[in-house]
Amino acid sequence: MVRYLALIGTIGIGTLGMGSAALAQTNPAPKPPVNRPAASPLPSAQTQIILIRSTVIAVSHANATNNYSVLYGLGSPAFRSANSPEKLQSLFTNFRANKIDMTPVSLLSPQLSYQPVIENGRLRLVGFFPSQPMRVNYDLSFDFVGGGWQMAALSINLVKAPAQVAAPAPTPKTAPKPKRP
Repeated sequence: MVRYLALIGTIGIGTLGMGSAALAQTNPAPKPPVNRPAASPLPSAQTQIILIRSTVIAVSHANATNNYSVLYGLGSPAFRSANSPEKLQSLFTNFRANKIDMTPVSLLSPQLSYQPVIENGRLRLVGFFPSQPMRVNYDLSFDFVGGGWQMAALSINLVKAPAQVAAPAPTPKTAPKPKRP
């Protein structure tokens, strides 16, 4: 049985970092991006959302099928030279072992923790999906290759979401009395 994001507890974290990839139990807060001159213009907000969602869903599908060849194929040449499908499979062992399904976040709007920037020619998007009870954090980088953005590095982890203050329930109104003929 697959556990959906809304039903999971604390789990290990699968992390694929910028240069070297490593599986970790904790992930320090991402450092704010440094804004450098861009070789390519920032993509539109809609394109950024597509890049974020499609990357997180690709990871979720790879975990569900234990087949990382498509995730590998979506990567930029630099990503593919640093990672193999087997290495990706090894990095996300905890997600598979805990049967984590991140596809429900596709219904949520990703929130950016930092302004998108292009640093060293690489687009960096850092933020989270406001899911409950676990929040999906992401730190994604993309290279502009052949006229489009390709995944260059990724870090995805789940953390306990901050408690939300519930809005008071609205007071129900009295229904109008029906008119009598």
